Amino acid sequence: MLKIGCAKVDITPDFPVYLRGYASRNELSNAIEERLSAGIMLLAQGRSRHLLLTVDSLGIGIRECERIYRDLEKATGYKEAQIYLACSHTHFAPGLDDDCVIRPGGKLKPGIYPAEPEYYPFFLGQLVRGIAEAEKSLEAVSLEETAIPVPPVLFNRRTIERKSGKVVTNYLYPENPEDYRFQPVDPELMVWRFKKTDGGIKAIVGLFGCHAVTGGRNQYAISADYPGYFQTFIQKEFGCPGYFLLGTAGDVVPLQRNGSSRQDIADV
Repeated sequence: MLKIGCAKVDITPDFPVYLRGYASRNELSNAIEERLSAGIMLLAQGRSRHLLLTVDSLGIGIRECERIYRDLEKATGYKEAQIYLACSHTHFAPGLDDDCVIRPGGKLKPGIYPAEPEYYPFFLGQLVRGIAEAEKSLEAVSLEETAIPVPPVLFNRRTIERKSGKVVTNYLYPENPEDYRFQPVDPELMVWRFKKTDGGIKAIVGLFGCHAVTGGRNQYAISADYPGYFQTFIQKEFGCPGYFLLGTAGDVVPLQRNGSSRQDIADV
C-alpha cells in the first residue's frame, strides 16, 4: 500500500541575497515579489521510504547536494539514496554555491562571491522541519496519472531560420515568427494526483518543460516565478499541496515574459 506525507516550508531569506540566473546582475536583491518554498513529499510503501524535495532554486551543484544529503542524514536518518532533490529553475532565488559578478558598474564589483553563509543553515533547518511534518501526515493513497495538452505558452529559443537553415538564438519571441521554426518543445503538462481513501485529494504533482524566466518587473526581486503560482493555484483550487517538477526544458522558454505572465502560465 502506497502512503504519502506532505509538507511545505518557506525558504525565503529575510536579508538581501545575490540572485542566481542572470549574468547582468551586479547588486543584491531589494524586494520580494513572491515567496520561495520547498515542498516535501514522503513516499512510503512497505519498509521503503523516499523523500521528494522540490525547491524554488535555479539549481544546486553536486558538492552542495552532497552537503545537503550528509546533513539531512544526520538530522533525519534518511540516506542519499532515499532523497530526490528537484529545483524549479527560477531565476529569482538565492543559491548555495559560489557565483560570480561579471558586469561592472553596480554595487557589487566583478569577481567571485561565496553564497551567503547565513542562508544555508536556515534552508537546511526548514527542510528538516518539513520532513518531520511530512512524517506526521502519512496516509494511504492511490495514484492517478495524466498528460494535459497546454495551449501555446512556450517556444524553443534555439530557432531555425527557414530561409537559410541556420540556427539563430531568439531570447524573446521574434516579431516575425513566420521566418523561424520553434521546435522541439514538449507541450504537455504531466500530472500525478494522489487520492485519499475517502476520495479527497492528498497532493498533486505537475511536471512542465519550460524555463522559469518570466520577469521584466524587477530583476533584483525574489520570486518563485510561474512554478510558485502553479503550486498556489493547486492549493487554492483543490485544497491540497501542489508540487512542481521541471521537465526537459533545454532551450524552451515562455512566449510572454512580462506583466502577468507568471500567473497566466500557471492558470493555464
